[in-house]
Amino acid sequence: MRFKERVIDYEVIQDISLLEKSQLIIYGVSSSAERFWPIVKNYNIVGCSDGNTNRIGFDFHGYKVEGFKELSNRLDFKEVIILILSVYAEDIMEFCLNISDEMKGFVTLFGLQYTCLVNQKKLKLETEQRKEYKKYWQQKLYIEKQRINGYYRHSYYRGISFFQTSNDVLIYTLGKVATTAIALGLREGGCGALRVEGFSPYLYYILDDDEIKICQDLIHSIIKEKEKVKIITCVRDPIARDISALMYVLPEKLWGGDFVSNAISEVSEDLGKYVKKGLLNNINSPLSNCGYDSVITANMSENMKEEILKKRGERYSISSFFELELKDVFGIDVFAYPFDKDRGYSIISSNNIECLVLKQEKLWELESVIREFTKCTEFVLKERFSASQRLSGYVYQKVVDNIILSDEMLDWYYSNNSISHFYSEEEILEFRAKWSKCKK
Repeated sequence: MRFKERVIDYEVIQDISLLEKSQLIIYGVSSSAERFWPIVKNYNIVGCSDGNTNRIGFDFHGYKVEGFKELSNRLDFKEVIILILSVYAEDIMEFCLNISDEMKGFVTLFGLQYTCLVNQKKLKLETEQRKEYKKYWQQKLYIEKQRINGYYRHSYYRGISFFQTSNDVLIYTLGKVATTAIALGLREGGCGALRVEGFSPYLYYILDDDEIKICQDLIHSIIKEKEKVKIITCVRDPIARDISALMYVLPEKLWGGDFVSNAISEVSEDLGKYVKKGLLNNINSPLSNCGYDSVITANMSENMKEEILKKRGERYSISSFFELELKDVFGIDVFAYPFDKDRGYSIISSNNIECLVLKQEKLWELESVIREFTKCTEFVLKERFSASQRLSGYVYQKVVDNIILSDEMLDWYYSNNSISHFYSEEEILEFRAKWSKCKK
């Protein structure tokens, strides 16, 4: 995968002048190219190409769509950046490099989206174009706000229904801790797996006070009626998890929210600020720090909001997840049981419930443990797209490699009993070293 070293998303996000100083080729002339045309047209476009041969020869805003080999023959690629305005970035990059490897680099669709969001004030846009562009993102934000209520209400009740009618292993944990790999492995191994990020009605701000009480009673009655409930839950280095979650939702969902309006000057610095705020106030709504609170909490009384804040604190974390989910819903106080930090897992038994608690950092060493716990003899962990493997991964990996967090922030994350319950002093020191200046 030689193209990975040629992606310059991160560099362009931090310095948009790289686009101004270069010649640009647009690869992919469909809807994404049309959407970004008001922006890219103001730069030095020297050609357009597309993988669909039926589009070769077409006119795209005054530019003839050419085959990529034809472009490589007539242009000096040493000054060229290729904007890949297609979701098939990796295939396109491999194809391009087989023809020529002299280009300055590639900018993916994710990279261009993120660059535009971060550098809104620096974009070359005329007044009317700027108004249209701002209106476009505001409309996206409005649509997402309207969608979020219906989505979470449906998701919550669907999860309860599946849980009531099945005997599947419950994959029950915070997001972004690699539990998809477990769920896929169980399903492909012939065993059922229900993956849920929360049954506590406190997490679903779309519920009103009466619904919360009804749902609490319903969940507890379902648990009592079941002969056996098997739960798998995971923990992860909290900073790694927050960064992964942030990169997952950007830029597709952060349309014009507070994060963008702060006008990020440097990804590393401001990502650190955002992480410090606490990314996931609601595990199912990482947008809650970006202007969504007023929408999500619309149906809830002030007393209920205060009660939730007391229970979970100012941000959603390992401790508040186990408090609201495992303890309140299933009656299991994870912190009242010892955890084997060396082996990376422990099994808790309480009444008709068995709960396997894993450390994500040890996950790939615990395949046989999961197989034995679930009695799924054909279980094999299935690697799923990690944050570094998605289109945003070229930016994600650079952020992980370059971000440096302050001692104050590291204290905020690691100086609490919920982390030390699962991680040894040596592991915590390694986490601190990874995210501090000690890594440089």
